[in-house]
Amino acid sequence: MRKWYKCIPPKKVQEEFGQVYKGIWMPQMDRYWESDDGLSVMSRLLKTEWGQVEHVTIKSMVGGMWSGDIPWAVKQEIKDELFGIRSTAIEVFPAKKNLVDVCDVYHLWVLPKGFEIPFGIHPFKDPQCEPAERGYDYNIVEVQEWTNSPEREAIMAMSEVSVSPLEKAFTVALVESKETEMRRALKGKV
Repeated sequence: MRKWYKCIPPKKVQEEFGQVYKGIWMPQMDRYWESDDGLSVMSRLLKTEWGQVEHVTIKSMVGGMWSGDIPWAVKQEIKDELFGIRSTAIEVFPAKKNLVDVCDVYHLWVLPKGFEIPFGIHPFKDPQCEPAERGYDYNIVEVQEWTNSPEREAIMAMSEVSVSPLEKAFTVALVESKETEMRRALKGKV
């Protein structure tokens, strides 16, 4: 586990020195931590219709002021270490019109204690929802073209992932089945 150091938060700096930070949320950050492995975390507590939600920002201090991707597993560790293993947090990918993307700062929203999201992927611990039937949206000819394309072959060659014989056989069987179905339909129309 990394070691966290409490630092002077932006809200206090703003109070002492006046307008230092631009924007709305940065001057409201009243908690600030830095870790011994180069992470910076700030937060502010918000009153919402769901209850109090902690807005958390995470960034890497390594390699300059705004640098580096932070893997999902590290964000999970930060959430556990600073806000508790029983807390639930979400990372939001907003509608384009609400997007703010000016630097590599990641935002988490730690939900109120006891708040449960009404869905999840854990088969026994999360609420399971009935899947909605919506059909399929692929074109089998395009699937076959992509599967056999030089672009996909190049991607697969660069990665450790390869197409399994089962996947390839399934795709071929699906294409043949679809072609047979199309031939039958055409015979009926001729």
